[in-house]
Amino acid sequence: MPGYPEKLRVLIADSYPDAADSLAVLLTLWGHEPIIARTGPEALAAVEGDPPHVALVELRLDGLDGCEVARALRQKTGGRMTLVALTGLGDAVHRRRARECGCEVHLVKPVEPSRLQVLLGRLRTTLQEAGELSVW
Repeated sequence: MPGYPEKLRVLIADSYPDAADSLAVLLTLWGHEPIIARTGPEALAAVEGDPPHVALVELRLDGLDGCEVARALRQKTGGRMTLVALTGLGDAVHRRRARECGCEVHLVKPVEPSRLQVLLGRLRTTLQEAGELSVW
């Protein structure tokens, strides 16, 4: 994104290869570092070491329920990762469920790129102001 030279590490936890891969391409074009996890256990392993800044979690994830993954990600990172539910389920029940799992944002697939771009831009600004994201 113009005006934002910092990159975010973005975990994409999605069992649907086409969805995860196309989102990773888009994030790369925007200058971010996508990390793809196709199962719940892969998503949990992806936060070891240098955890991502944000996780986009499909609630219908294979291997572990997406809510279980979101809760575990929150615990493993001490709440320092922004969790986004990214799912095809957009009714009030699923939005409430995503909130209860610890997701701060709920996006319905296919996500509108401009919405995701604005969200990531705001997150970058917040992290930069907190001194948790440096300029290359």
